[in-house]
Amino acid sequence: KRSIGQRTNQNSGFKQDVIKKGEAAIIEMVSTLIFDLFPSLLRIIATVAALFFLNAIVGAIALASISGFIAASIVINQKMLPRLKKHHKVDSKLGTAYWEIIKHLRLVMVSNQERRAIDEYSDEYKKHSKEGKFIWIQYINRATFLREPIATIGQMLILVYCIYLATAGRITPGSVVIILSWSASAFASLNMVGSMQRRISRNMVQIGRYFDLMDLPPAVTVVSNPIRLDKPEGRIEFKSVSFHYPDFSKKEEGEDEAEVLKLDIQEIAPAIRDISFTI
Repeated sequence: KRSIGQRTNQNSGFKQDVIKKGEAAIIEMVSTLIFDLFPSLLRIIATVAALFFLNAIVGAIALASISGFIAASIVINQKMLPRLKKHHKVDSKLGTAYWEIIKHLRLVMVSNQERRAIDEYSDEYKKHSKEGKFIWIQYINRATFLREPIATIGQMLILVYCIYLATAGRITPGSVVIILSWSASAFASLNMVGSMQRRISRNMVQIGRYFDLMDLPPAVTVVSNPIRLDKPEGRIEFKSVSFHYPDFSKKEEGEDEAEVLKLDIQEIAPAIRDISFTI
């Protein structure tokens, strides 16, 4: 579906990096959703329902804690996604450099530039890794100080309330053990969901970039209702026809994602100008 200009404009290493990582992210995302996320959510729902059956207040505390945990995760995700997108743009530039080296490996070897290519790639990789570590350290800090305390407070409230019910003689010690074990199971599943957030966030960015590339409309489109000649008699007449070749300028892969995938089409010197003739 791509025109010649689009294929020239988009760096082949950049496209290969986006497609490879996007397809891998789709596979990992589907696997995470089916085998990890959905089972954990079902366990949480079933456990909270069981806690409501045993004691409505305990169930309400568990539900409020889980809802707060999920809300905090959404807030963290919204803060993280823009930085992840910026990080993955740098990652694309790094991937482009990698594929360019591989594609032109023979030229690199013939020119005796192996050490230079390795050093340049290593420098870019170190910068990329440093930025990635900074982003994920921020994520861990926010999860530790914003999200994790919600689950801890919820568990503590359930424990205190169960002790109160047991000392008041309203539930048996056996019920306390059951409530605490079920609530611990629910919060353990919740922590598993939290640990999946990093993978899901990373995959969402890569999948988004993959579909941005796949959904890029072609620069040359087929007319839906073309003019069809019925019984041509051999007379073709051009009246004041002008034509410019488009200039498909390359963009830097470090720019905004939408701008990388679009074409910068500019008119240059015309091929013909105001031509009229009859065949």
